[in-house]
Amino acid sequence: MKNIYKISVVGFICWMFVACGGEKKVALLDKPFSEVVNMNSTDLAEAMEGLTVEEKKKLILDFKSSLKPTELKIKQIEKSVKEVDPTYTGKKEKKAKLVTFTNVEVKDIETFTEVPGAVQTKDNSDAKVIAETTGRITNLGLKEDRYLKKGDFVMSIDDETVKRGIEEQKTQLALAKTLLEKRERLWAQKIGTEIELIQARTNVEAIEKSMATAQSSLDKFTQNATVSGIIENVYVNEGEMVMAGTPVAEVMNLGTVTVEAELTEAYLSKVKRGDVVRIEFPSLEMERQAKITDIGSRLDAGSRSFTIEMDISNKGYLLKPNILAMVNLRENFVKDAIVVPTQLVQEDFDGQYVYVAEQVDGKSVAKKVTIETGEVINNETIVSSGLSGGEILIEKGYRDIADGQPVEASAK
Repeated sequence: MKNIYKISVVGFICWMFVACGGEKKVALLDKPFSEVVNMNSTDLAEAMEGLTVEEKKKLILDFKSSLKPTELKIKQIEKSVKEVDPTYTGKKEKKAKLVTFTNVEVKDIETFTEVPGAVQTKDNSDAKVIAETTGRITNLGLKEDRYLKKGDFVMSIDDETVKRGIEEQKTQLALAKTLLEKRERLWAQKIGTEIELIQARTNVEAIEKSMATAQSSLDKFTQNATVSGIIENVYVNEGEMVMAGTPVAEVMNLGTVTVEAELTEAYLSKVKRGDVVRIEFPSLEMERQAKITDIGSRLDAGSRSFTIEMDISNKGYLLKPNILAMVNLRENFVKDAIVVPTQLVQEDFDGQYVYVAEQVDGKSVAKKVTIETGEVINNETIVSSGLSGGEILIEKGYRDIADGQPVEASAK
């Protein structure tokens, strides 16, 4: 009796399990398909529990069959759109990335080496102002650090003694001429001797020569400059005595100055006379260009260096002796180099690359371009291959784009 009861219970449980599973199958497969399509993922997953593989395959076929009319309608609508807009692809357009652009430049590239130097006066730039006569200085026109131009007043010497002497000679000349006239009249009357006549003439000529000499020396008592330049030193003061031939001042001609710089022997083969260099004067915030006019003929034994010199015109005398000068020597020159900003060059497993913008169907699209690079000079990289110059380079936003992505110009 107990065995019959156990068999009955087990049979009832099995019947209940089969009955429940069957209800799920019937419930899902017998529902209208439109209701099944609208089921959410959770409900559909619960409803499919207990379905066989074949039943699930049938469900897939039902879903695919329901999509065919929809696909046909989509194609019909796309066809009508393409008749109006041939560029329409049916694909969802990517959103354009806002970037900025710059052009790939083609230009000459130079590299420079900077060495310190100093301004020096030229060898023949110093001159002395020499006193032309002896006497006491009554007026001095020289002041240190002022510009002296050729012909300018230098000084005047007390000439009163000379002037008095000339006045006395004028009186003597008048008397001598009177005596000569009398001797000539007497000689015409055959009175007197020829020697007396000759002596009278000689006396007149001697006084005239003495006056001419005195007058010439009088001109030297007012002295004008025979050189031009900056008055460096004045050796005399007004009221002092000065001797002829002694220097009264030193004048420095700064119309042309020399810049000297020391180079190591490594540059012996890199520089030559006539090379153009760029010279900066930091204290004056000024820059000039000049040619190398002289190269030292020997090396300094201690520093292993040699000297180069550049002559520079000094209009306005702004360049003073010993002012610091930074001499920039051109070390390399590349003509028509293709350059891009160094920060825009990226690198991956395929090598270095940049992004450029190109036109595709009337729209700007990012294009990844693999490049080969050379030297980096002043934050610019020389491109040896991959670019030809003139391409539109993507600048701002270059790290946030991908190959083929639409791009659009934004404000800088």
